[in-house]
Amino acid sequence: MKKDYSVMPVEGQKADGAYAYVGNGGLVTPNAGMVFSNGKWVSPLTYQAEQLASQKIGYENQNLGLQNQIMQGQLQNQQVQNQVAGTAGNRLNTLLQDPSSISSDPGYQFQYNQGLEAVNRTAAAKGMLGSGNRLYDLTQYGQDRAKTSYGDTVNRLGNLLTGTANSSAAQSANNKNNKYQTDAYGGMTLGGSY
Repeated sequence: MKKDYSVMPVEGQKADGAYAYVGNGGLVTPNAGMVFSNGKWVSPLTYQAEQLASQKIGYENQNLGLQNQIMQGQLQNQQVQNQVAGTAGNRLNTLLQDPSSISSDPGYQFQYNQGLEAVNRTAAAKGMLGSGNRLYDLTQYGQDRAKTSYGDTVNRLGNLLTGTANSSAAQSANNKNNKYQTDAYGGMTLGGSY
């Protein structure tokens, strides 16, 4: 039986000692156990080292890809934080320049309307709907709601800008104990540094 020397080796093929082919201008008979890798015959240890090196490069590339994804996520997160800070800064400037603009805030409007209804219902239940006491209560409620909403909104926007938001428990306790913080001259302080 005649041997076929035209079958070229394939990547990772292991020589069995009987395999031969025509290449490089003559008959090539690799030693038994040699492995065909990157166009040449190498020892099994060299082949294994090449495979491990190739895997290492693959893992390093994969790691670089993951690091790139993390950096892109951090960049996107920073962009969102910048947008939030920009929006909060614009709203805070508007409030500081025109405190009456708090009345256009949807949260303020809802709380204000609910409070007015509660004052009116209480006055109606007492039969005092047309009394001066009701008007006084409405005025007092409106002023208190505006002060509280203004202070809360300025604090919230300031905390968004500085990233030093108080924990909800500490803030809740502070709100129960002291509605407004004042400085030595009687002015409202916002807490934190702006």
